[in-house]
Amino acid sequence: MDMMMTSLSKRLRIAVRALAWGFLLAGCASNGALRDVAGVLPSPGFGDGWAMDDTIREYGPDTVFDYIDGEAELYFPYGFETLATTTYVHDGNADDAVTADVYAMGSVLDAFGIYSNYRYSGADHVDVATEGFCDGYQLMLYQDRYFVRLSASGKPETNRAPLEACAKAVAARLPGDATPPAELALIGVKGLDPDSVRYVGESLLGYKFFPRGLIGEVARDGATVRAFVVFTDGADCLGQYLAYLKEEGVATSLITLAPGDAVAAKDPLYKGVLVIEKGAYVAGVIGIEDPSQGADSLEELVARLGSQAR
Repeated sequence: MDMMMTSLSKRLRIAVRALAWGFLLAGCASNGALRDVAGVLPSPGFGDGWAMDDTIREYGPDTVFDYIDGEAELYFPYGFETLATTTYVHDGNADDAVTADVYAMGSVLDAFGIYSNYRYSGADHVDVATEGFCDGYQLMLYQDRYFVRLSASGKPETNRAPLEACAKAVAARLPGDATPPAELALIGVKGLDPDSVRYVGESLLGYKFFPRGLIGEVARDGATVRAFVVFTDGADCLGQYLAYLKEEGVATSLITLAPGDAVAAKDPLYKGVLVIEKGAYVAGVIGIEDPSQGADSLEELVARLGSQAR
């Protein structure tokens, strides 16, 4: 009974999420590319001997839980709309298979966001779509509003070729071009590890007052810290952050930088932090030992933000 109640609770959360996204998705419904997610999957196959062993299945916000149980809620902050999936087998052998999942997300930034949740530093990149990587068992890529996840059932040494062949066949059917989201330029500071960059669609740093934004690791002057940019979406994010620090009993100080006064503090979760508001953004550096360690990166972040408004 407890297991049944837990499952029901998860389904109710998914249903609530689906309703919350309903208005956003309605605005995307006129996009023919998003309506035809199944058409991205190569049919009847993607190469010699590789053919679908089943029909294409599709899932929406209210049913995706049935397919990706524990991961479903990860996709909702990124405007998840539709998932189409099928499995290809080689010469009818079910033990030699590639499963292809194609997700239609809210935007190119959202597609990158879900992709960046899986990518890791030092990932083995594949020259396909906007960006892709392969670990021997899975190959993931994104382009336009689409995130694609391919999984192979064989051994790593034999999986690479069919995974890449399938990826290229899928990528050839994706709409749009291979241009990455323009927002990534905002965080491209010196010393940034590109593979570490993530777009977080909800509660950056785990703080609800930081609605969404970018974060990545920066190696500079012999230290590795993390730089971040919050998209404030019109909220007083810095004011709410300072109120939180005050409630936690954390002392703050002002540090004069070229762009203006930045706030320095010891974040309860992330050690030293240096943060500043710039237009519709909050920029910061966390994990620093002292303010001077993050000053150069923060000044460069602010210079990149410039006078842009969201």
